[in-house]
Amino acid sequence: MRDAVRTGDTAAGAGRAADRVAGHAEVLGTGRVTQLSVTALQAAHGQTAALGSALGGLEGLLATSHPASGAGELAGWVVRGGTVVGAGRAGFLADGITWGRVEQSPFEHVGLSGLVFLFEDTRVAPNEAAGVFRPVAARVTTTGWLGEVDPAMRLPEGTRVLDRSRAPAGTDHITDPGLLAVGLARWLLEEGLGGDNSWRLTAVCFLEEPESAYVHSLATMPSPVESYWPGRPGYDLGEAGQKAVEDAKTLSSEELRAKQDDPLRHAQDAAKRDPDGLYDPAGLPPKEAEWYRKSAERSGRAQLTNARWKQELDQYRKEERGGDNLNW
Repeated sequence: MRDAVRTGDTAAGAGRAADRVAGHAEVLGTGRVTQLSVTALQAAHGQTAALGSALGGLEGLLATSHPASGAGELAGWVVRGGTVVGAGRAGFLADGITWGRVEQSPFEHVGLSGLVFLFEDTRVAPNEAAGVFRPVAARVTTTGWLGEVDPAMRLPEGTRVLDRSRAPAGTDHITDPGLLAVGLARWLLEEGLGGDNSWRLTAVCFLEEPESAYVHSLATMPSPVESYWPGRPGYDLGEAGQKAVEDAKTLSSEELRAKQDDPLRHAQDAAKRDPDGLYDPAGLPPKEAEWYRKSAERSGRAQLTNARWKQELDQYRKEERGGDNLNW
């Protein structure tokens, strides 16, 4: 299996690949290692775990939300797959969009799975030695009809679902995660992120190890795409992942400077660009960082969305100005 491929700019690819091989302790069977940045690896681990957890809890939620005879049996079939016999007797069946009574011959159903697509912003020049990494965006989809995500999945706040409305029609009914990953990756390499080609697809995250043929197909695309799955050798975060979460150096130098010089402007830009994305408080000045912490506690969440943080910071500035006027 030809694993782990380079990503990044073509001109700098060879040199960066050599540096990576020398710098990583865990090497894949081909002698190559992942070219994903620390921030991309952190996103791969976190997003894949969240999607897997949501799918894992879906069976019980479906069984309890449809009080019909045999609901638990069919809910397990929807999530895990299997042969369905006499489906009509259970009173409901997943056809990809709705639930309804079905009478038909026995048939085989492939269990529901999901994928995470990772994009990197190519407008940022990475400098890992200086702690500068390209921003990473993640989008999830499922192997259900058009990647529809059932509300019962209860994805974590801030999870963004891949918009497949313009994807090739042939991908609508694909239930094999590997085949779907290849089909969507070809489209996304041209489409970019929501039509923005500045964001380049760099990796696909699977919930389980895919067939090697699909890994090879992704790796040999015109712009190579890596494949990640839980437990894949050479893709362990180690201490670097924790550092990426805690250290403001993972921000680009330009973004860090903007966040420190004008936090409100930075929050406004983030809310305009991606209102539902989660705002990272790393690098905020002390007063704004403390306000972020208190705002998150009041909301009962670990992180605020970009739109919510903009509102909170607006309120903070108004209160701050009001206090100054009273003091005067």
